[in-house]
Amino acid sequence: KLELSVNSLSHGYLNGHAVDGFPVLPAVLVADWFARTASGLRPGMRLQAIRDLRVIKGVRLERVTQSAQHFSVEACSAGSAQGLQNWALRLLDAQGKLRYQASIELANGDAPLPASAARAQIRTEPYSGGALYDQALFHRGAFELIDALHSLSEEGAEASLRGIHAAGWNAEPWAEAWNLDVAGIDASLQLAVVLGQKMLGGPNLPMSIASLRQFGVPSAGTLRATVYRKKLGNSELTTDIFIVDAAGNVCAELLGVQNVALPRAQWTASAA
Repeated sequence: KLELSVNSLSHGYLNGHAVDGFPVLPAVLVADWFARTASGLRPGMRLQAIRDLRVIKGVRLERVTQSAQHFSVEACSAGSAQGLQNWALRLLDAQGKLRYQASIELANGDAPLPASAARAQIRTEPYSGGALYDQALFHRGAFELIDALHSLSEEGAEASLRGIHAAGWNAEPWAEAWNLDVAGIDASLQLAVVLGQKMLGGPNLPMSIASLRQFGVPSAGTLRATVYRKKLGNSELTTDIFIVDAAGNVCAELLGVQNVALPRAQWTASAA
């Protein structure tokens, strides 16, 4: 069990991830907490993937102040198969209420790289809209991580973005380093929101990720993300996202990212 706390000294940057004036806990931060939990479950084994990451109930932080809010991560073995150790993880708030859940896979060695065929070209349409952080996205301050939106079409979107090194995000005080590139992954989810606005016609948020894998340590250079439209419904958009470094090497992949359309009044209660 991993015990965690959030306050202005440790997580002041979360004030830039606010909806209707209140910071909300980013899904990528929870993913990093799950990855950190994984590192202590079976020493010597490595995280292969985070599966079925779901927002059960978004966490509003009531403003990030010096008064800490407490969380815990619980892990339960879910068996093993084909050389993989499977665990079910849950994030609970101070009252013991379930907020996020996921499963993780552990194995010896690094996660295998994705097939290049999975990253087909998308039809390019230059972006001609307004400034992203004035109109399309609620993120401010440290979360303004998309440097340039290169294209946006019904097939997907491409953008240059900053990871943890370029963004200057320091690791949490109880850790030597981030387990995931939380800045780069959050920026790629922001790009999925931009595509969701085009395809769903309004506000939307990522509520689940079928699979999240990172390959190697976070890159120090400029990153580029491509979001591919996979499935479109009346109120949800499913995408796959690949993040590559300046040399074109895949840094991370997010498969089956589901964005759900929300009335603006519901952003605070559901934001991920």
